Amino acid sequence: MQAYEHLIITLQDAKCATSQRHAAFAELVGRFGNMAFGYAFQVLGNEQLAQDVTQEVFLAAYQRLPQLREPAAFPGWLRRIVHTQCHRITRVKRLENVPLAHVANRPAAEADWTQRIA
Repeated sequence: MQAYEHLIITLQDAKCATSQRHAAFAELVGRFGNMAFGYAFQVLGNEQLAQDVTQEVFLAAYQRLPQLREPAAFPGWLRRIVHTQCHRITRVKRLENVPLAHVANRPAAEADWTQRIA
């Protein structure tokens, strides 16, 4: 049994005291936080977004932990959650790149904003 597996079992056991479950989760975050952040940063290339994703990943992992059938599968399972969260971010953040020359030469579509609010 891997060292982290007992933490998973503790978190999945509804009979464990809340303080035990909180301590187990904190230790799990301590053990896997760098891995989650590193993978998110590798995918996103942005430190702030990677930190945000890492927080979201551990929240999602905590909520979905009852669905994890095999505690030994936790590292791969968590990595998949990181991948999914990163994909969600990149899908939302995708913006069309337009060369500045195309925008600079376009006539204004509307009248000056001061005239619109007057």
